[in-house]
Amino acid sequence: MEPTSKPSAPDPRVDYDPFWVQTQFEKIQSKLVLYQVISNLHLTQRWGEKYKEGDLPVPLAYNLLKRGPHCRPTAQYQPY
Repeated sequence: MEPTSKPSAPDPRVDYDPFWVQTQFEKIQSKLVLYQVISNLHLTQRWGEKYKEGDLPVPLAYNLLKRGPHCRPTAQYQPY
C-alpha cells in the first residue's frame, strides 16, 4: 500500500480579491449589522445610562456608533 500524501494548501494569492477588505468593511458598517451590535451589546441601555437619558432610541444609538472610532483599509495594504 502506497503512503498517501497530504494535500497541499491552496495558494492564497490565486484567489486574492483586492476589493475583499473594502467589501468586508462595508458589510460590518451596514445598518443591519450595526443594529444587531446595538441589540447584542445593549447599547441603548448602556449609553442611555452614560448620558443619563434612559434608554436611547435605536436610531440615535446607531448614529453614535457610526460616528465612533473608524477603521479604514488603506491603499498600502499588501497581504503578501
